Amino acid sequence: MKHSREIKVGIIAVMSVFLLYFGFNFLKGVDIFSPTSTYYGLYEHLDGLEASAPVYIKGCKVGQVKKVAYDFTLEIPFVVEISIDKEIRLPRSTEMQIYDDGLLGGKALQLIFDASANTSDGVRVSGDTLPTSHGNGLIDGLMTQVAPQLTQLLAHVDTLVVQANKLVADSAITHSIHSIEGITANLQASSAQLKLLMNRDVPDIVSNTKATIGHLNTFTAILNELQLNQTVEHLNHTVSQLQQITASINSSDGTIGLLLHDKQLYEKLTATAQAAQSLLSDLEDNPKRYVHFSIFGKKDKTK
Repeated sequence: MKHSREIKVGIIAVMSVFLLYFGFNFLKGVDIFSPTSTYYGLYEHLDGLEASAPVYIKGCKVGQVKKVAYDFTLEIPFVVEISIDKEIRLPRSTEMQIYDDGLLGGKALQLIFDASANTSDGVRVSGDTLPTSHGNGLIDGLMTQVAPQLTQLLAHVDTLVVQANKLVADSAITHSIHSIEGITANLQASSAQLKLLMNRDVPDIVSNTKATIGHLNTFTAILNELQLNQTVEHLNHTVSQLQQITASINSSDGTIGLLLHDKQLYEKLTATAQAAQSLLSDLEDNPKRYVHFSIFGKKDKTK
């Protein structure tokens, strides 16, 4: 019983170690159940490459960096060991290259070879040392393309800063700012006056307007009561009568028409008026010729 319990503990310990090893390699991306091939590369500097870094072929992950060994007494101190899927056959022209893996500056390895390369010239075998290189990373490429533009942009920025300093130092700008401050103050005063006007006078104007509208309505009602249609009819009747009188005067049949149109009558009336005027003049000049009386004549007859 005692030995069987120890055996169980040992089995559990072995299984725990195996699971720990499997889990650790699984987290690193190593498939311990798949056979792999091992290749080496020599570098003077690694630029931050570390063990467990991924290995790519044309963007596809095929393995990882298994180990990084170094000996600084050697001219080329770093030895990088990689493991990739054993099913992948690498042409003889395959090259191991360090490059930037993303914008955060992480390093990775890629295996590059000519697209026209084939395996008829032979393939790399596990344990071979591959030629190495350093590729331009994403940041380096961006800097190469953007740096000239940034230089030109900085020159323009410097020019803008100089022009801005000149504008700030210009007295006209200061004067304009003071003018704007004055205008703002005037606008604030005008706004206060307008607000006072709106609160004080506008209600009175509105009430007066309402009263005026009421008076207009009353006046309209009065006009409606004046019977304008009947008044217009009376005016039309009066005008028609005036037209008849005018026609009668213009006609030679009526009395007034005869007086206006008979020339002989006009001449006789004129002669009569002249004779009467002569008679009156002679009467004024010689009254005794026409009037005979005596103040005391009646008294004498009595005697």
